[in-house]
Amino acid sequence: MTTPTFTPPTQPAVDYESETQFRTLEADFGDGYSQRAGDGLNNVSVEPRIRFASITGTQKDTIMTFMTARKGYEAFYFTLPDEITARKFTCSKPNKKHLGNDLWDVTLDLKEVFDL
Repeated sequence: MTTPTFTPPTQPAVDYESETQFRTLEADFGDGYSQRAGDGLNNVSVEPRIRFASITGTQKDTIMTFMTARKGYEAFYFTLPDEITARKFTCSKPNKKHLGNDLWDVTLDLKEVFDL
């Protein structure tokens, strides 16, 4: 099965957030001495929060349909707003908020994954 690419119908809002996580292992030997190492080959990952602000119901449906089809565990490629290379993510909790009329906010909490 090929990994799909998420191409949103509109650009995300400019207030995009991203948390970088460094997974490390540390062993304390006493007297202030310790050793640290990266935990695994891919010990640096990002967890961005992408928001699509004041989008139409049709745009909201396009985003939510894509995320629902992934069921929260299937990975997809997405290029973050400030990057040029796509990374692989999952999204287990897409959120939508009705603003009135036909306007919506959609927020995606993404988690970078390193599947084969």
